[in-house]
Parts: sequence; C-alpha cells; structure tokens
Amino acid sequence: MFSCEKGFDVHFRGEDIKSYNIETGEIVFEKLKIEEIENTFGLYTFVSFTLKGKMLFDPSIMIHSPLSSAVFNDLELRISADGKLYLRIFYANFDWLSDDEKLIFLEEKEANTKKRQKELDVLINYLNETGKIICP
Repeated sequence: MFSCEKGFDVHFRGEDIKSYNIETGEIVFEKLKIEEIENTFGLYTFVSFTLKGKMLFDPSIMIHSPLSSAVFNDLELRISADGKLYLRIFYANFDWLSDDEKLIFLEEKEANTKKRQKELDVLINYLNETGKIICP
C-alpha cells in the first residue's frame, strides 16, 4: 500500500486514498490505518504523493503527531488527538513577533499558501473525478 522510496520516508499514490473531506481536510486511506502510521513512522516523517506517476507536492510534506505542537506554515499530514488524519495547510500564530518580523512571515505565508493550494487543488480535482471527495 505504501512504499519507501529514495529521498522519502513514505510514498502514497492517488489510488491509495479512500476519501477526502474538502471542508475539514480529513483524509482516509484505503488500507493504511492511523495506528500503522503512529507505530511505523516517526515525528517529522517526509511524505510524497504521486498522481499518474508525477510527484504532486514539492517539497514533500511531513507527518505530524498529536504530540507535536510544531506548525511549519505548510501543508501537513497531521494526526489529530481523536485519531483522524488531516491533509491541510496549517499556520502558526504570528502575534508574538514584532511588526517587521510579522510582515516577513505573512509574506512567506501568502506565497506558500498559493503554491501549496495549487498542488492541493490538483489532488482535489483527481479525487473529485474519482468520487472520493466528501462535501459535508
């Protein structure tokens, strides 16, 4: 179901996905259970996705456990405390930074959001075409 490939810890294909909730970002895999992810992969494991043989996310994304409070202002595969997986763009709160630092981070956030959303939209379009999108 999943495979380790050179340069990545875990590799998923589009057909490995059972469903994706477009509103919440919850993702369910056909065969892979959350327990396997928690027991097999460490914190900050790099994950790649391919569709039709092409790499989808560049750079690859990371798996985060519910024990991790780290947010890297990026698309993440995050395991929640309630045992669900979410593929979403997560962002930290920048309120504690000075105004100058905050501006730099917000500019980076905006650029990264546009890039990652384009990549995520490719996945969403594929999942929509294959009937795997959940719209609550």
